[in-house]
Amino acid sequence: MHPQSPEFEQEFAFQNELVEELRPKAYRDPSRMGQLMVEVHVLAELWLCKGAFHQAEALYRRILYRLLDAPVMDGELILGISSLLAELQVRWGEPQGGRELYEKAAELAARLGISSSPTLSLLMNNLGHICKGQGDFEKAAFCYEEALAGYVTHRGAVSAEVANVSDNVGALNYRMMRLEESLEMHQKAHVIRVELGTTEDEAAAAYARTCRLMVLSHRSLGQFQEAGALAQEAEEITTKLGPLPPPSRGLHAALAVDDSVQTISQAVPSTLAHDSHDLRKDADGDLHG
Repeated sequence: MHPQSPEFEQEFAFQNELVEELRPKAYRDPSRMGQLMVEVHVLAELWLCKGAFHQAEALYRRILYRLLDAPVMDGELILGISSLLAELQVRWGEPQGGRELYEKAAELAARLGISSSPTLSLLMNNLGHICKGQGDFEKAAFCYEEALAGYVTHRGAVSAEVANVSDNVGALNYRMMRLEESLEMHQKAHVIRVELGTTEDEAAAAYARTCRLMVLSHRSLGQFQEAGALAQEAEEITTKLGPLPPPSRGLHAALAVDDSVQTISQAVPSTLAHDSHDLRKDADGDLHG
C-alpha cells in the first residue's frame, strides 16, 4: 500500500488506536508487555513507511523506558526492544548511534546475568557488523565470536544463524588479510548450507552469497579454478532466483550479514540531527511530533 493511500491511512489509524488502548493495560499488567511490543513494532514500521523516523524511535523508547523502570526487569524484552531501536538507527543512516545502543544493551545484559541467548547473539552479531564497518576489527571479532558461540548453543551447530555468522567472521578475516582463516570460515558456512538444503529461495540466496564470498578468498589465494567453479554456481543460482522481494520484518531485528559481495547498493535515508543516544533518552517523547 502507498503511504498516502486511504487504505494505508485506515490501517495506520487502526494500529495507532490499538497501541493506545493496549498501552495502559500492559503498564498495569507486565505480562502483556510482549503483546504491546508486537503492536508497537507494527506501528513503528508504518511510521517508517511515512518516513517519520523520530516517531518510530519515540515509540520504541517509550516501551524501553517502561521496561527499564519495571520492578523486575525482563532482560529478554529489554534486549529485544534495544535491538530494534539500534537497528532503526542503522536504517536511519547512523551506525554510531546503533553501536552505542547495542553496547549499552550488552552491558545491561551482563548486569542482569544474561550470558547467552538467541537475542543476545543477534545483538552481538549486529554490533560486530557495525564495528567491522567502522574499522574496529578487534571489537568486531570479539562480538562475532560471542554471537557464534551463542547460536551454536541455542540453535545447534547446523543452523542458518551459525552459517550467517560464520560468513561474517570469514568476511572480517578477509578484510584483515587472513585469507586461509577467511576461506575456512566460509567453507564451514558452505557445509552447513548444503546440509540445510537450498530448496527455499532465501536459503538458495544465502548459499549463493557464501559461494561468492568463497570466490574472493580463493582468488586471493591464487586458486582460480575453484573460484571460477563457485562463481559460475553462484551466478546460475542468482539468475534462476531473479529479484527477491525484501524480507518481511518481524518483531525481531534482522541478523546483519556481510554485503560486501552484493552488486546492488542499498539506499540509506538521509540523516537527521539529534543528540547522543542513551537507552532512556526521549522515552517519553511526543509520538506525533
